[in-house]
Amino acid sequence: RLSWSAGCASLFGFEAAPGSGSPERFLERLHPEDRTVLVAAARAGLADERTLELELRVVLADGGVRWVLVRGRGRRDAVGRVERVTGVVVDITDRRRHEDELRAKEARLVQANALLAAVNRVQNSLATEELEHAAERWLEDLLALADCERVVLGRLVPGSAAAPEFLWTQRAKGPHAPASLDPERP
Repeated sequence: RLSWSAGCASLFGFEAAPGSGSPERFLERLHPEDRTVLVAAARAGLADERTLELELRVVLADGGVRWVLVRGRGRRDAVGRVERVTGVVVDITDRRRHEDELRAKEARLVQANALLAAVNRVQNSLATEELEHAAERWLEDLLALADCERVVLGRLVPGSAAAPEFLWTQRAKGPHAPASLDPERP
């Protein structure tokens, strides 16, 4: 036999009045996946007399789902049989909805951060391209100012036997470029 308060009855979608019923009636309102969880936890908890605390889904007659926190403990008689289980049921639907919303927002934040990182990579790549274009324009201006055929930008590492590292080579372009440039000559 199962006895409940009016508040507990209404949480399970029954008429909001104190009463009693069968445990089967209570189990019928639980989400099918949660029934097995409750039964297994109740058996384990009643066997060692610990307090059970589970979050379960209640499926209402209209198909809606309500989350409840069920907390209870069994009492044994002198012989050791479970004679009574007492507990409370609390509606946690709003809390679970807020937790789900928070998880969804966290997932969107992770996606936004990944997108931002990708945008930063593209932006850095564009900045590199912009720098290369700016350097090319600077070298073209330098060619025009110096009135020369070619500008070679490179570096030598002092004290090193390594050959110079050429960073940039620019030939003169346009109508003022020399008629013959040796493309193989650095």
